[in-house]
Amino acid sequence: MKGSTKTSAVRGIQGKCDEPYSSYDEEHFAQDNEEMCRLQRSGMKAVILCDVRSSYNVGASFRTCEGAGVDMLYLAGYTPHPIDRFGREVAEIKKTSLGASTMVPWTAADDIEALILKLQSQGVTVVAVEQTPHSISLYDFTVPDNVVYIFGNEITGVLPEVVELCDHAIEIPMAGRKESLNVSVTVGIVLFQK
Repeated sequence: MKGSTKTSAVRGIQGKCDEPYSSYDEEHFAQDNEEMCRLQRSGMKAVILCDVRSSYNVGASFRTCEGAGVDMLYLAGYTPHPIDRFGREVAEIKKTSLGASTMVPWTAADDIEALILKLQSQGVTVVAVEQTPHSISLYDFTVPDNVVYIFGNEITGVLPEVVELCDHAIEIPMAGRKESLNVSVTVGIVLFQK
């Protein structure tokens, strides 16, 4: 998106980079690849927010990711970015992230399928957080050394075609009548599970 800022894994670990970008593509992935490989040697934890519509949920997820030590946050599909297309900070994300949106390395990912396949080719385990007939309880899941969790839209969740690409699907067992939790709450529960 013209005029936006990009935070890459390479530069984003030290802070936000004011470098224009259009989308997460092969060029950006190549820039991030060296840093991703370094992180994988010591264990990498990343998050993909896919088609999350609420800027408040994105901001809260940034704050949670910072607190959990997430190495990279991918904003996929129509998930709002901390910087809008005019180069302005998005007030709702800034408010709910309490500054974490400038601390957590993030990048846009227009092609979720290409991103998943690229991460898998680098030895990263991709885990959809979604209720499916084959998903396992979060509490029975052994967290791999290099993992990326995908969280989906507030209403529709992670799309079935995206779940199919993943190595695992996990879910949080619900004790009440509601079938799910707010996406930002789910991010927190999953990231802090050992």
